[in-house]
Order: sequence, then C-alpha cells, then structure tokens
Amino acid sequence: MNKWFKELYNWSMDCANAKWGPWVLLLCGIADASFLPLPVTTLFLALILFNPRSTFKYVLFLTAGIVAGATAGYLAGHYVWLDHKMEFTGFARFFIDKIPGFSIAGYGKIHILFSRWGSWILLLATSTPIPYGLFSVSSGVFNVNIFIFILATLTGHSIKYLFLAWLTRKMGPAVNRLIAFTWRPVTVIPLACVVITLVVLKVV
Repeated sequence: MNKWFKELYNWSMDCANAKWGPWVLLLCGIADASFLPLPVTTLFLALILFNPRSTFKYVLFLTAGIVAGATAGYLAGHYVWLDHKMEFTGFARFFIDKIPGFSIAGYGKIHILFSRWGSWILLLATSTPIPYGLFSVSSGVFNVNIFIFILATLTGHSIKYLFLAWLTRKMGPAVNRLIAFTWRPVTVIPLACVVITLVVLKVV
C-alpha cells in the first residue's frame, strides 16, 4: 500500500511541473468527488508550491471539478444506486466490489452520519478521511435537496482549499516536508482533518 501511495505522490509531482496541471487537477476533482478517490490535495499543494501566483486559479479549477463530480455522484445515487426493492443495483455492486473507498460498511457509516446530522454533515465531510464520493452518492440515495447539496459541497470545499492555499503560501518552501509525507495518510490525514474541522466549525 505504501508503494501505491508513493507512486501517486510521484505522479502528482510530475503533474505539478506540467503546464496542463490545472486541467489534471480539475479532472482529478471530478473523479475524486464521484467514483475514484485520488490524491487531489497532494496535487493541489504541489501546484501551489511550484506556481504560487496561480493559487486562486487552482482553487477555482479544483472546486469546480469537485462540484461537477459530486453532482454526477448525486445523480448516480438518486437514479441508479438502488432498485425498486431498495436493494443495490448491479451498477452499485460494481462500485462496492471494485472501486477503493466504496463499501457496504462505508455506506452504512454515511447513513448514520446523515441520520444524526442531516445535510449539515456535508459541510464537515471535507474534513474527514471518508471519500467524498460516498457522500455524493449517499446524498442522492437519501434524497437530499440537490440545491442544498451543491451549496454545501461548494462551501465546504472552498473553505478547505482556500485555507490550505493560505497555509501553503504562509509556510512557503517548508510545505515541501508536508508534501513529501502525504503518501503516508495514516500520519497526515488525521492532523489535517482536525485542523480543517476546527476552521469549518468556527466559520459555520
């Protein structure tokens, strides 16, 4: 597993040095928020590090990709995730069996979170290690108002990436150490989640 994350890290570094990096960021945002968890935060930080003058461009590209991907995930959850017997369709089974991040257990956790918090959980979802695609699909399955869903997705991710962009600009070259270890999610993700959650709670 460590090797796989290291390869993703190296790939992110290559994209950061390419002129088409923002478009890769947008496509990764679409995939990450809908069906395939990807290291979008690593790529985002790398792009800012190498091209700090384009920071807001990267925030815009990534947020737009996430909203588009999340909307696609919502529609999939709403229309093709469950059949008329309220059982998983073949489409849903494929994702649960083949795609990392999707699982029956994960779906159950999202169900509990929605039961306790309602659509408010979407504002905090960006600060959890749970793939956002699960929240997108589940929002469609649970018939969350699509306008509230899109607004919450846009707000939550905008806050997250604007904060990370600000932090990266403040840290400067020191952020290199952060990027170098993002392939070890068990050590970086929990810390990032705590910080981002506190910021979101303060803003909300």
